[in-house]
Amino acid sequence: MKTNAPAPINASKKQIPAISGPGKPRAEIDPPMFNRQMAGWIETVKTIIIRSFFRSSKTPNRHVHCQPSAFTRIELVAVICVAALLAMTAQKALARQRLASKAMTCFENVQQLGRAMVLYSEDFAGYLPPNPDDGNGNPYRNWVAGPAGVGDAQEFNPDFLTDPSRSMLAPYLNGSTAVFRCPQDPRTGRYQGTNVALKGQIVPAARSYAMNLAVGTNPYRAGGKQPVNGAWLDGNHAHVANTVWFTFARMTDMLNPGPAKSFVIVDEDYRSVNDGMFSFVGPYPGKQMFKMISWPGTYHDMGANLAFADGHAEYHMWQDSRTQLKGPIAGIAVQPNNADIAWLAEHTTALVRQPILSASGAPASNSFNILNLRAPKGASYVLEYTDSLSDPNWTSLPAVMAGTNGPLELIDSTATNAQRFYRAWTQ
Repeated sequence: MKTNAPAPINASKKQIPAISGPGKPRAEIDPPMFNRQMAGWIETVKTIIIRSFFRSSKTPNRHVHCQPSAFTRIELVAVICVAALLAMTAQKALARQRLASKAMTCFENVQQLGRAMVLYSEDFAGYLPPNPDDGNGNPYRNWVAGPAGVGDAQEFNPDFLTDPSRSMLAPYLNGSTAVFRCPQDPRTGRYQGTNVALKGQIVPAARSYAMNLAVGTNPYRAGGKQPVNGAWLDGNHAHVANTVWFTFARMTDMLNPGPAKSFVIVDEDYRSVNDGMFSFVGPYPGKQMFKMISWPGTYHDMGANLAFADGHAEYHMWQDSRTQLKGPIAGIAVQPNNADIAWLAEHTTALVRQPILSASGAPASNSFNILNLRAPKGASYVLEYTDSLSDPNWTSLPAVMAGTNGPLELIDSTATNAQRFYRAWTQ
């Protein structure tokens, strides 16, 4: 029985056509250098064969008679060496080409998922599909149902991916299941679905991709018309929608950082896949936390493919070696100053910061009490200062949380006798 959820629709007119071109990832598929090298080797082999097979001998009347002759030992060794080098070069080039081809397929997959998200939004008054982080398999409760990680019940069950009540992008994907899987995902296993024709067969893993934790609707609130909480955004799985960070229920909500800068789908490391949500914690004033909870894929030359809310896709190469998952996940990884986590944060959401004070030229002294306000219990505030209003960079002091309902003092213990300019923000 369907409750508080949009009904399935006939999306046959909005199915995504096969992608044939725009937005190639940076991985090269055609290796021109290899073609030039191969041509050179072939010419060398031809020259050796011609010279060794036909030897010229001069006669008294100066006529040239060519007669076939056997290979000398040196010539035979030379031909074998060249052939071996050619085979090795070809093997390496073909291996690179296969990897590049898989990277392109992955790129096209995430691009199709991203475009399907846009089409879904157009059909449901701008709302995005549900994106809870509980791995549920209930009808109309998830953009992609079921936990699909290593050892999970849906790891090798593609049936959910074509069921429009459990995979709400299915009507826009022409019944494809391969579009949910990166071809570099190495997992294969025995089929876990109910299709009799596939029973007992070995199949590839069902899903490799995940959705931005700040994007999507909450299926358990207001009939699925409220944004997700993005629970892991605070690092403790307790974040509430639009408190510290913005979360987005509709495309039109994405004002900061904007649809072109907000990713919706990312290629995830197969050892990190579980529910359909991609989670991590980036830096923000007063709490410089860098936590990798979900891990992005690094299959494609230490990079991953991402789809964005405006429908385009990008290949992004990671910069920090810590971003690559080296083995099984062992708890939450804290990675201070990981530039890749900072990049993900910038392309996930933005801080909800509301100014409550703008004091200019306040006389500063050690432990100067800048602001005394009545704050609700649990509210958190950050005090920032600058020594010159012409300097756009403000320095943040550690966040202060109200322990009770009542007065809260914001104090600058680093102040000198010089004038200093202050502002405070709610977190």
